[in-house]
Amino acid sequence: HDGNAHVIDVSQSVDLDHPRCLDFLREDLLHLGQFFAKAKVAVPTVREMFDFVTDPAITPANIDACLEALNTSALAREVR
Repeated sequence: HDGNAHVIDVSQSVDLDHPRCLDFLREDLLHLGQFFAKAKVAVPTVREMFDFVTDPAITPANIDACLEALNTSALAREVR
């Protein structure tokens, strides 16, 4: 919002070694996308968001470029 990122929900978490941790992440990303799509905001696909969140190659040095690419991809699709 207004150029700032906001943490929406951090109340639930699981350890990375939990057998369903990636399933839970996908579900959270699905809900996040649905929330913003209802507000007519262009959102990346669940796969794009998942890949972004789990990509170990994203660093402080390249995160802005990665976010820009993610945004460009979301804007290229019609708002759901």
